[in-house]
Amino acid sequence: MAIIKDMNQKVHGIDKRKFRNSIGDLADQLRLIEQKITMGTDNSIDINYKEQQKEINRVYSSVQKITESDNLLMSDYAPKAKKRLS
Repeated sequence: MAIIKDMNQKVHGIDKRKFRNSIGDLADQLRLIEQKITMGTDNSIDINYKEQQKEINRVYSSVQKITESDNLLMSDYAPKAKKRLS
């Protein structure tokens, strides 16, 4: 009986049960806000990543077309390793 009575006691004019429920509601709202922010951020990152991949593929395709049409080899433009003088 003492536990039940203690749970319903008022502290500084506020019912403990109402206070606990209010804190729980606030925690739920914070979780929802965090989830929305996380989902928005993840979606934004995913969209940007896909756009950059498309751009990389477009540039790569253009370079391949240019090298094929001009009979150039990409290895001609790659930096050559220098021999070490030891």
